[in-house]
Amino acid sequence: MFKQKVSLIDRRLAGTKDTISSQIVKLGEKREQLEKEMSGIRQFYEEVTGAMKERAAFAKDTGSMEKGY
Repeated sequence: MFKQKVSLIDRRLAGTKDTISSQIVKLGEKREQLEKEMSGIRQFYEEVTGAMKERAAFAKDTGSMEKGY
Protein backbone atom coordinates (compact mmCIF):
# COMPACT_ATOMS: atom_id res chain seq x y z
CA MET A 1 0.00 0.00 0.00
CA PHE A 2 2.74 2.45 0.97
CA LYS A 3 4.79 1.57 -2.13
CA GLN A 4 1.75 2.16 -4.34
CA LYS A 5 1.26 5.63 -2.86
CA VAL A 6 4.93 6.45 -3.30
CA SER A 7 4.79 5.23 -6.89
CA LEU A 8 1.70 7.36 -7.55
CA ILE A 9 3.39 10.40 -6.05
CA ASP A 10 6.51 9.75 -8.16
CA ARG A 11 4.41 9.59 -11.34
CA ARG A 12 2.59 12.80 -10.44
CA LEU A 13 5.87 14.55 -9.73
CA ALA A 14 7.30 13.37 -13.05
CA GLY A 15 4.25 14.72 -14.85
CA THR A 16 4.55 18.01 -12.98
CA LYS A 17 8.22 18.22 -13.87
CA ASP A 18 7.42 17.68 -17.57
CA THR A 19 4.68 20.29 -17.42
CA ILE A 20 6.96 22.83 -15.77
CA SER A 21 9.72 22.11 -18.28
CA SER A 22 7.38 22.65 -21.23
CA GLN A 23 6.09 25.88 -19.68
CA ILE A 24 9.65 27.14 -19.27
CA VAL A 25 10.32 26.44 -22.95
CA LYS A 26 7.11 28.24 -23.96
CA LEU A 27 7.98 31.22 -21.77
CA GLY A 28 11.45 31.38 -23.33
CA GLU A 29 9.91 31.44 -26.80
CA LYS A 30 7.43 34.12 -25.73
CA ARG A 31 10.28 36.19 -24.27
CA GLU A 32 12.18 36.03 -27.57
CA GLN A 33 9.05 37.11 -29.45
CA LEU A 34 8.47 40.04 -27.08
CA GLU A 35 12.12 41.11 -27.34
CA LYS A 36 11.78 41.20 -31.14
CA GLU A 37 8.60 43.25 -30.88
CA MET A 38 10.23 45.65 -28.41
CA SER A 39 13.18 46.06 -30.76
CA GLY A 40 10.79 47.04 -33.54
CA ILE A 41 9.00 49.47 -31.26
CA ARG A 42 12.31 51.04 -30.19
CA GLN A 43 13.36 51.45 -33.82
CA PHE A 44 10.02 53.05 -34.70
CA TYR A 45 10.29 55.39 -31.70
CA GLU A 46 13.80 56.44 -32.73
CA GLU A 47 12.62 57.11 -36.29
CA VAL A 48 9.65 59.18 -35.08
CA THR A 49 11.68 61.21 -32.60
CA GLY A 50 14.36 61.75 -35.24
CA ALA A 51 11.75 63.03 -37.67
CA MET A 52 10.29 65.30 -34.99
CA LYS A 53 13.72 66.73 -34.23
CA GLU A 54 14.35 67.33 -37.93
CA ARG A 55 10.95 69.02 -38.27
CA ALA A 56 11.63 71.23 -35.24
CA ALA A 57 15.06 72.18 -36.59
CA PHE A 58 13.57 72.98 -40.00
CA ALA A 59 10.80 75.04 -38.42
CA LYS A 60 13.30 76.92 -36.29
CA ASP A 61 15.53 77.60 -39.32
CA THR A 62 12.68 78.83 -41.47
CA GLY A 63 10.93 80.73 -38.71
CA SER A 64 7.69 78.83 -39.26
CA MET A 65 7.41 78.18 -35.53
CA GLU A 66 6.92 81.90 -34.91
CA LYS A 67 4.40 82.10 -37.76
CA GLY A 68 2.42 79.13 -36.46
CA TYR A 69 2.91 76.80 -39.45
